[in-house]
Amino acid sequence: MSKINIGVIGCGAIAQKGHLPWYWESSKANLLAVCSNIEDEARSVAERWKAEKWFTDYRQLLALDEIDAVSICTPVWLHQEITVAAAEAGKDVLCEKPMSRNSKEAKLMVDAASRNDVLLTIGFMKRFNPGFCKIKEIIDRGLIGRVYHIDVHWNLFFPPGTHESQTFSEDERIGGGVLLDNCSHYIDFSRWLLGSEVATVYSETSKVVPDRIYEDQATVILRFQDLSTSIMDMGFNRVEWVERSAWDRRPEYSSHFTEQGFIYGTEGTITFEAPPFDSIESLSIKAYLLKGEHCQLGGRHEIEVPVIRQPGGPLSPHEIKSYPFKAQIEHFLDCIGGHDSPQVSGADGLIVTEVSMAAYESARTGKRITLV
Repeated sequence: MSKINIGVIGCGAIAQKGHLPWYWESSKANLLAVCSNIEDEARSVAERWKAEKWFTDYRQLLALDEIDAVSICTPVWLHQEITVAAAEAGKDVLCEKPMSRNSKEAKLMVDAASRNDVLLTIGFMKRFNPGFCKIKEIIDRGLIGRVYHIDVHWNLFFPPGTHESQTFSEDERIGGGVLLDNCSHYIDFSRWLLGSEVATVYSETSKVVPDRIYEDQATVILRFQDLSTSIMDMGFNRVEWVERSAWDRRPEYSSHFTEQGFIYGTEGTITFEAPPFDSIESLSIKAYLLKGEHCQLGGRHEIEVPVIRQPGGPLSPHEIKSYPFKAQIEHFLDCIGGHDSPQVSGADGLIVTEVSMAAYESARTGKRITLV
């Protein structure tokens, strides 16, 4: 089978951790071209990941007839423009989350993909995390009964004025802060786990650091059509262990993350704690089950998760299947090749965007917003 020619547009951190290594590593892909509006970055990234071509204008990349598909890893304010242009050029698209700044942009992206009969999928990589897949398996098997509530806490430390803070809450072009960015993951996660759509949204947002343009703290409450609920507590100000995190010395994994959740069912509970998104560590999962058909001894159970490993390259002696970004990229390539159907469609991204916009409306008005 011929390899799929890939272009990566945007060469920042998410591209270099979640996209470029995995195209380079895959036996199904040929990383043909990269694009960054910073010339030195485009050139160095192309050299590092053995891309044949590099550009500073995404239009030049999309003009290459041999390009089959693209990853869009730019800031969110460029997602709609580049996705539509890619679709019009006949390229399949994997667009990083958040999908867009608002529902109008998201719908333009979905319509362009549909009109040009190309694949559009959104980078909600938690669906490909082996730990979260194990949690979904436990739920789908009915081991904790009917899930009626999800409670998630995800806080990072982005000091004001740093590149990270500017990227996620201090640039007017973003369109939103922690609610738009982090919450999108767990809105999608909750829909995926529950298999139900959001019926109502209530939220509160604030700026703990007043100088930020957008909210750096958000609490969102979702009620689903099946009457289950989900609460998301998200922030950019978790300062516990800052000195230990050595932020100012910037080693690998320097920002301190706290990401943990509780999933309550009528016959059991699952708790999880996740490492930083780019860590090689696995999810820590515990299941608390009642004694019964599925569990002869009730109580706490440690759930084993496959070991996560870094890319081995085209000459690696074995495939690496457990890292979520690798799984996401391999799935995208399989969908392009006609061997699978997308787990996360553009329509999924649009729904998440609509829920996010409802959450902003709720925070603005102080009212619960009804979606269906």
